[in-house]
Amino acid sequence: MSRSRPGNGHRGLDRVVSRRRLLTGGAAATAALAVSGGVLGADLLSGASRPASRRLVESQPAAETAAPRQRTVPTPAPTSAPTPDPRYPDGPFVPGPDTRLWGVFEPGAPSNIAALAGVERAVGNPQAIHWYQSWSGPGSELDPVRLNNVREYGALPMISWEPAHAGWGTDQPPYALARLAAGDHDDYARSWARGIRDHGGPVVIRFAHEMNHGHFAWAAGVNGNTPEQYVAAWRHVRQIFLDEGAQNASFSWSPNIAYDGTTPFDQLYPGDEHVDWIGLSGFNGGSDLPWGGWLEFGPMFLPSYEVLVGYGKPMMITEVACTENGGDKAAWIRRAFTDALPNVMPRFQVVCWFNENVLVDWRVQSSPSSADAFVETAGTWRQRTP
Repeated sequence: MSRSRPGNGHRGLDRVVSRRRLLTGGAAATAALAVSGGVLGADLLSGASRPASRRLVESQPAAETAAPRQRTVPTPAPTSAPTPDPRYPDGPFVPGPDTRLWGVFEPGAPSNIAALAGVERAVGNPQAIHWYQSWSGPGSELDPVRLNNVREYGALPMISWEPAHAGWGTDQPPYALARLAAGDHDDYARSWARGIRDHGGPVVIRFAHEMNHGHFAWAAGVNGNTPEQYVAAWRHVRQIFLDEGAQNASFSWSPNIAYDGTTPFDQLYPGDEHVDWIGLSGFNGGSDLPWGGWLEFGPMFLPSYEVLVGYGKPMMITEVACTENGGDKAAWIRRAFTDALPNVMPRFQVVCWFNENVLVDWRVQSSPSSADAFVETAGTWRQRTP
């Protein structure tokens, strides 16, 4: 899915309706680059000085570094240099084997962190905050306020970074993948890479997501795009971040769950050395939407998961939600967190809920019973060792 109002992370009806068949079946391909460099700080990860509801993950040992250069004259550190915050070292989000986070997309957040008040009251504090950012239109520049708000909240930021102009549909020749790969938008991409590098804390970049169906300008099969051009554009943008030293950015390759008519995952996969995470999206529209009826969490994700898990890389559910109508949403949530995730698909380590009332009420707090089910089961899933 995607947003419609530039710069504010809101998702419009046009993009929701485009998900008509996103929920069924599927095979796929995948993988993710083993991240190098630093890791999340021990405070941020273990939550040593934060409330338990804001804890993220266990800290990991830092990657091995080269021996220091020999110096003929010791050079003291500048006295004006700030003391590094141990919670936010320069490094990517590297999960431990027991890491489990749940997060949300919540309209208005993180520009206004108070927008999370409703979900906090209902189910507690998310450990990841997800929002959407187009490459063109008002608000397309990197906003450090958002990143800092998430940092102060104690959560992991995840940005769906959409290489197109917000609201202009799929026919956008200036944003054809061949143009991206040729460097037409390098200045913009570099400005983001430098801004995220300077932020210093871990950031997940969900670049050009759900590229396997034809609903976005960066997808294969629309806007003159081919799978090969997608791979080239991904690698090009990813390399810009490496060139600019943005080692704290993790790139999440995030297709939609496969269904009849989607481009095969293996044609779109950028390669192990170019990907840090694998993400998947899936929604249960129940009887409210013509998306295949009531779809249980496990059968919805499992066909794609079974293919992607073979790459042995960290995995996340980048978008998921369920309607109240057509089945039992509370039971759906319970089965997801007590059975499907821990027992059937344990490699999913992050689950981000799409928490908006748009077209249908996707919110986790759409009813007291659904909120209760989430509270009772998501916390147990987070604490469970696979």
